[in-house]
Amino acid sequence: MRFLAVLSVLLLAASIVSAETLSTANLIPSGRYAVQGIYFQNTNSFNLGNDAKLNAYGIKGAYGINDQMEIDLQVGTGGTTGFTSITGTEYTPTSYGLTLKYAVAKESQDMPVSVILGAGIGAQSLKANRGGATLNGGLYGLGCVVSKVYAPFIPYASVQWQNAGGDTGLIYTKLDLNIGTAIAWSKQGYVFVEYTSQGIAPSAGGNYNSGQIAAAVAYIL
Repeated sequence: MRFLAVLSVLLLAASIVSAETLSTANLIPSGRYAVQGIYFQNTNSFNLGNDAKLNAYGIKGAYGINDQMEIDLQVGTGGTTGFTSITGTEYTPTSYGLTLKYAVAKESQDMPVSVILGAGIGAQSLKANRGGATLNGGLYGLGCVVSKVYAPFIPYASVQWQNAGGDTGLIYTKLDLNIGTAIAWSKQGYVFVEYTSQGIAPSAGGNYNSGQIAAAVAYIL
């Protein structure tokens, strides 16, 4: 049973779009594209201690639909370490995500911060490195990001709620609190650093908290 629980939690957390924000509340200009390379690492992964880790990386493409809307497409993969002693193998996750963002408020003389809302869906698979068994799952979620410009920094905070499930039929709900900053290195290029506190509630019980650090490089084309 613990083996199935570990796999199901992996399906929830392995998606590169399931925890990190790596985004300010300033959307990409209308008609422009952007690309972003992402890396993150979970700590106390899946409530199994600091030796069990998930390291993931991916790429995101974004397009400014208009002055108030942006669409993002993200693909990710990675690997685990420290799971062999628990489940008998390590795992390779693969994930895909689609997010739509909407600008609620834009920073100006009359508005001290920018605010966006987002909704997203994701699909993910997890392959056992030994034996080749693969589990599939999906997630959906909602989020809100608030940011303010202090050039060259754009600090931001966000909250995200997700619901996810996998082949085992177990459903997990997760609440993420993110704090981070973008650092502009040119008019079009940015570096992101971020920390996420995750509260994970498996349907079978045993709620727990986990942390995540993330970094990214983005460029507006």
